[in-house]
Amino acid sequence: AKATDVLNSIELTRIADITRSTSMYFDNSVEQYGTNVDEDLDFIKIYKEFEEINPYPLPKKNERLPWILRIEFDRRKMLDKVLFVSDPSYRETWIQYQRLLKQRNAALRTQDASLASAWSTKLASNGEIITKSRIDFLNLVISNFHTLLDYLSKKHSINQLKKIDIAFLKGWDGEGLLEEINNRENIDIKAKTTTKGPHKADIQFLYKNTEAKHILSRGEQKLLSIIWTYSQHKTIKDMFNKEPVLILDDIKSELDSHTFEVFLSLLELIETQVIFSCIEDIISSKIEDKFKGLKKFHVEQFKT
Repeated sequence: AKATDVLNSIELTRIADITRSTSMYFDNSVEQYGTNVDEDLDFIKIYKEFEEINPYPLPKKNERLPWILRIEFDRRKMLDKVLFVSDPSYRETWIQYQRLLKQRNAALRTQDASLASAWSTKLASNGEIITKSRIDFLNLVISNFHTLLDYLSKKHSINQLKKIDIAFLKGWDGEGLLEEINNRENIDIKAKTTTKGPHKADIQFLYKNTEAKHILSRGEQKLLSIIWTYSQHKTIKDMFNKEPVLILDDIKSELDSHTFEVFLSLLELIETQVIFSCIEDIISSKIEDKFKGLKKFHVEQFKT
């Protein structure tokens, strides 16, 4: 039954389940493959390449709406999904916490302080367990992350990535969650919601106290994301004896020759299966000789 529940949870995971925010951009560029949003230049280039090999004609520029939807994923929610399917005990505690949180918030919306307080103790207890599981997992992920960077830095110059600090904000300021919830009861009643707890946690990637995305190039951001994701995969394998699959779409996009060489060095360390796609043929005979288990499939007009 539990296996079925986990399977159903995976099948029902939607983009909305791991999304932090969405935003709309108005882009009235008159060029067929143009854009007024600098961050989208690389995406437009990829779109053009796909359009050229697509046997089915796509709408022309003047037939498309000038609106762009940008989605920002929530690192905390993505972390929960990792633990949710890897650790059954975490899954059970997480579900209990969500139910308790829903009950307490319902009491807060009716301004019933005594009823809200009745849910606080168990809510805090479950919240502490969730936070400990997150911290234990993240500590190992961060350790693996730095180990990978140390190895890669011996072969490549990755000074920017080496200076990245990873901060976990647990979702409240004090030591004990119950004390924090009790101290904020009046604030929560006014807000009609529980304002502190693990549901407010966050993971930040910082470069000298500034969000890394504002400092790193697009290629460095993508490389950072790949290294961080594999660090999680290695931790999942070590902690839960599971074999995650790393899937990367259009690997060469945004990676220049230097960052791509770093990626190839990373491939030498990856112990689990990796699947990646690319518009251009980047797998030279030199690369094939290095990775004997590599299998390459050529797809043209949706035929392999």
